[in-house]
Amino acid sequence: MSTKAQLEITYKLSVLLTLNKIAMLHLMADILVFKKILLSLEKNDQSKGEIGLANSKPYQAQPKLRMSVEIEDKIIHLRQHTIQIDNDPDLMQP
Repeated sequence: MSTKAQLEITYKLSVLLTLNKIAMLHLMADILVFKKILLSLEKNDQSKGEIGLANSKPYQAQPKLRMSVEIEDKIIHLRQHTIQIDNDPDLMQP
């Protein structure tokens, strides 16, 4: 086996090992987040009982993702107007 082939194999193995380490870090982070959620649920269960679990939110409040109705209506109007212009054969460019 030539030295070039050995270097290529060594490089590919190092890339795979690095990817494996990154995947393991992601897995460990997921496990830690899951463990934190379980501990908070267990704490709520011990302090408030089953009713505390039913009424509790394990996650922080999510930000409002939806836009106001007026902005949505304007976006819909613009999209419909743009589609009409794009489909008009007189305005199509060759």
